[in-house]
Amino acid sequence: MQKPMDAVISPDGKHVAYVLSRTNWEDNANESDLYLAEVGTTKSLKLTASRKSSSAPAWSADSKQIAFLSNRDGKQQVYLIPVAGGEAMQLTDHETGVNSFEWADAGKIYFLAGDAESSAAKDRKKQYGELTVIDEEYTMSHVWRVKVGDTPKQKAERLTEGDFTVMSIAVDKTGSQLAVVTRKNPDLSTLGAKLQILDPATKALRVLAETRNQFSRVVWSPDSKELAYTTPGEVEFSYYVNGFIEVRPVAGGAARKVSGTVDEQPILVDWTSRGIYFLARNKTSMNAYIANPASDSPRELNLPSGWTMNSVSLTQSLDKVAFIGASTSQNLEVYVTPSTSWAPQAVTNLKVQWAKFQPARREVVSWKSKDGATVEGVLFTPQNFDRTKKHPLLVIIHGG
Repeated sequence: MQKPMDAVISPDGKHVAYVLSRTNWEDNANESDLYLAEVGTTKSLKLTASRKSSSAPAWSADSKQIAFLSNRDGKQQVYLIPVAGGEAMQLTDHETGVNSFEWADAGKIYFLAGDAESSAAKDRKKQYGELTVIDEEYTMSHVWRVKVGDTPKQKAERLTEGDFTVMSIAVDKTGSQLAVVTRKNPDLSTLGAKLQILDPATKALRVLAETRNQFSRVVWSPDSKELAYTTPGEVEFSYYVNGFIEVRPVAGGAARKVSGTVDEQPILVDWTSRGIYFLARNKTSMNAYIANPASDSPRELNLPSGWTMNSVSLTQSLDKVAFIGASTSQNLEVYVTPSTSWAPQAVTNLKVQWAKFQPARREVVSWKSKDGATVEGVLFTPQNFDRTKKHPLLVIIHGG
């Protein structure tokens, strides 16, 4: 069964680029292709058809091109494809491949890539085979920049280096500065992170904030003067707590919390002229909020219960929202809804792949936990389910 991923609406609101997963039975692999949907219809055009995967689409500011990642020729690289038609062009030809990227403006793409193997490491591998010293040898990732043009396999310029790894990047609206989250190494058990500002013109890094835990999903304010991000704060055991959203001035100064009393892990969507959009789970449903960056009292948006969503994006004019969603009666589809009202319209028709199956009935059930908290789950039963009879029960537990 194909599953939608990485949906993003074009700045002009006319199309949605998205990814569908597929199974390559011959190579025993999960792979994915890039699609283009026309808003207001369920017409989709398959943009890629290579044996390997395509993912992570990003739109140009003029909505005429899509950049995406693909490993079709070996290492994962950045490709460009015109929306009007034509073949994809390989933009990068990085030795170690591209981990992730951001399209800053019409002329530049910034990306993260792992460091190349040293000559000594290559010689050792040649003599002894694969050998890694645990907790001592790491592949660090750093920031690179490549120009966007008509020439394939452009040479990239390195912007950061040193004995640290860059976990994520966020480019401001002007493309003149980057927010980068760095850590001592990429080991997930390593605590501590820095939020830094990178000047791509001088390659200078400036530490804006440090934490014993982590900074996640950094976004810029529309005027490029502040940053929003999620963090668990300075608690000792951050794996067991929900994070919150902070806003911090780029020029320096104290951070302020803006996610209010929302007692779930916030999923930061974007910072627009209307405020900071974010999502948070409400048991088996999803709630949406908009936060005023000047206060700690976010406003909950009116969404019906029973819906979950991810991969949320907005148009440049903020009139439309695209997302991947599912309800209690529908499986995952890519939707577009007006931003001021809830009227989702599917731009995919993935339900057809389920037509030959008899769908299970879904019912939200709840019970009291040992500490008195109400816990919810989803009960799946067959169409011919008889409640007067005993049936075997398979329980799938989320470990938290």
